[in-house]
Amino acid sequence: MPEEIVKNQNFSIYRHVPVKIDSQCQDVVVVTFDNIAGGLKPKGFGTEFLLKCGVESFFVSHRGGSFFQDLPDYELKKHIGDYLSDKRVISYGSSLGGYAAIYYSGVLGSKPLAFSPRCSADPLYTDFQRWGVNFKHDFIDEKNLGGALSPVVVIDPHVEKDKLYLDSRIYPAYGGNLNVVEMPHVNHGTAEAMLAQGVLKDFVLSVILRGEVKDICFDPWKNPYSLGEMAFKYARAKNFPLANKCLQSLVGLGAPRGVSRLRSYELLVRYGKLRHKISRKEIFASEVKAAHEVFFKKVKSAKNQKEALLFEFQMHVWLLNYSLASALADQVARFYPSYAKEHRMLELSKKYIDNSKEWVL
Repeated sequence: MPEEIVKNQNFSIYRHVPVKIDSQCQDVVVVTFDNIAGGLKPKGFGTEFLLKCGVESFFVSHRGGSFFQDLPDYELKKHIGDYLSDKRVISYGSSLGGYAAIYYSGVLGSKPLAFSPRCSADPLYTDFQRWGVNFKHDFIDEKNLGGALSPVVVIDPHVEKDKLYLDSRIYPAYGGNLNVVEMPHVNHGTAEAMLAQGVLKDFVLSVILRGEVKDICFDPWKNPYSLGEMAFKYARAKNFPLANKCLQSLVGLGAPRGVSRLRSYELLVRYGKLRHKISRKEIFASEVKAAHEVFFKKVKSAKNQKEALLFEFQMHVWLLNYSLASALADQVARFYPSYAKEHRMLELSKKYIDNSKEWVL
């Protein structure tokens, strides 16, 4: 059972002690940090994994959307500092959690392990105000990281916001003294991509137990996350042969991230360039869930019924349900006979059906 160290309206900290601490981990404690959603949860990123590995950990969460801005350094040290004395400390997180793993590393005296670290509320970004956050933290490149050890940062160098944060904030903070592991074409989900390749456990434990960065032998052509992302990038750039090659290489490797593969198929079918057979039964449950999440959000924010129906049409297309998309388009065209977008939708649905006859089963 997790031990509540502190919980208030701004942040929470819970301690997790495994039933049996691994003999290699007697002197190790890992402090993990929540993602952007926060929510003052008792456990989250890395908790179950560390328990299974016999590693003691603390999970630090924040009020949803507050970006840890209401957790000062001294508060974190006050609540868990005594637990960390005479221990090797690893701070661990992904995305916003990766940012926090680095930001608090000075006060924790920790070695950060950060996957795709960034803080989107940092004024470094031109759109930082969209989050409505009062940014109180020192910038990492200007912060005194005192007792921190050089971090391990895992990143997709093609994700502009992640690369900007690395170059503008993290590199200057450490004078270039850090280990950067690049995983091109996996997008922001570097930890998930490592998990999909089956190397996350060994990589993380190597850093935690030995302070070593293990070569994961990353090959974007053998990773489902990178193949899904590459397929969509190539399809969007109308490099259809390479898009098809990526999608074919995905077969048997597992589920790609989010809806990248579905969006690739949509483009290939629209332009009549799909060149391998795909069954609707081959769509992963995680892809269906991701598609539903995207469109439920869009429908919720729709300006009117017509716009909501357009989103529903697109969802059927992504899930390769062209007959349902066509039936909806036909119905909408009859409801709104003078609305050009609905007639365009009907024309598209016929194109999807014609272009997919030989390829979508």
